[in-house]
Amino acid sequence: MRIRSTTENREMDMTPMIDMVFLLMTFFIFLLNYSDVELDERIKLPKSELAIPTKVMPAEPLIIHIMADGTILFNGKEYSPLAFSEALGQECRLYGYKKIPLDKITVFFRGDNRTYTGNVLNLAKEFKKQGFGDFRFTAISEKP
Repeated sequence: MRIRSTTENREMDMTPMIDMVFLLMTFFIFLLNYSDVELDERIKLPKSELAIPTKVMPAEPLIIHIMADGTILFNGKEYSPLAFSEALGQECRLYGYKKIPLDKITVFFRGDNRTYTGNVLNLAKEFKKQGFGDFRFTAISEKP
């Protein structure tokens, strides 16, 4: 009795593997939160040795961008400092409707390194006057 050896070409079905790769890619894309409202490449942040990165993002962040010429970017729109007070009032009313106290909201100021410090401080005073309490000024960490 002879046993014949048969050689068959066996191919692996890669369809489940490809499906899994696309599912993982989709998961990680949704996990990463890239938002044009939060980051604006036109703003060059100042460098500081004292900058400390935020470890935990607050539950209610409010991000304000201040351009080099003093223009304020908020919710994807550009405002002059005078026109921004009206937009800030609308935002305060919105938080009132949501029943979120203003002192629980963290305001992030992303000021361009070429803007006057007075522009940022005047804006912080406006927020303080409205009732906001937690402020953070973003900068790039520069280690000595």
